[in-house]
Amino acid sequence: MKEGHKWFSKYKLIAHAMGGINSKSYTNSLEAFQQNYQAGHRVFEVDFTLTKDRKLVARHDWRNYLNDWPQYKGLPLSLSEFKSLKICKMYTPIDISTIAHVMDKHRDIYLVTDTKDTNKKEVEEQFQLLVYEIKRVNPDILNRVVPQIYNEQMLEWIRRIYHFESVIYTLYQSTSNNDRIIDFTRKSGIEVVAMFDVRCSKDFVGKLASNGVYSYIHTINSLTRMKELNKLGVYGFYTDFVIPRDFNNQTEIEMLNKNE
Repeated sequence: MKEGHKWFSKYKLIAHAMGGINSKSYTNSLEAFQQNYQAGHRVFEVDFTLTKDRKLVARHDWRNYLNDWPQYKGLPLSLSEFKSLKICKMYTPIDISTIAHVMDKHRDIYLVTDTKDTNKKEVEEQFQLLVYEIKRVNPDILNRVVPQIYNEQMLEWIRRIYHFESVIYTLYQSTSNNDRIIDFTRKSGIEVVAMFDVRCSKDFVGKLASNGVYSYIHTINSLTRMKELNKLGVYGFYTDFVIPRDFNNQTEIEMLNKNE
């Protein structure tokens, strides 16, 4: 992998669902991006789903989890309906085209995708749309897109569409055991694995690290918990509310304490 694509060598925090805003998570909104960009985040995970007219938008799912669109009763919206409604009655919903324009303007940010689907047809449709819409704005943006895959087959499916330089193997849907995961990262060249903290162990993280694989844990909003997981060898975190300044300050304090 080219050094320019090693985003993880610079950034240990990933803003989950564009990061939290006003104590709300999962908004995937333009305002959440703007606030968390100003707070220092440069790697943004975004939930993606398809509208009923098969457009790719930043939304976790169509349930009324933000109490924002109760009148639609959890049914998929069209793109025009989606863009016409505010999230939580105040935040701007965005689609992949809007995200591409944001990334073209802010050329220091990275997009981590969370598309969730493991059905081959759905995966291919999502990534074909993603690549098409981004290329319409600026093909170079694709160098800063980091797909998350949920099983081994998905890597092959997306690379037939576009050979992304960096990919995260996210384990929350994986049925593979730890040894199989380590073997797959070695053979595929994947350098980042993400997991829930309940799956994390010093042994597993250590074996990943010895093979040049960085471990990220999602979703952690406590500096204390981050410190505990760091001691197990965890490298980075997805977070809603921890900002880089606070995370870096804690890291600096720990380094000073070690040197005393």
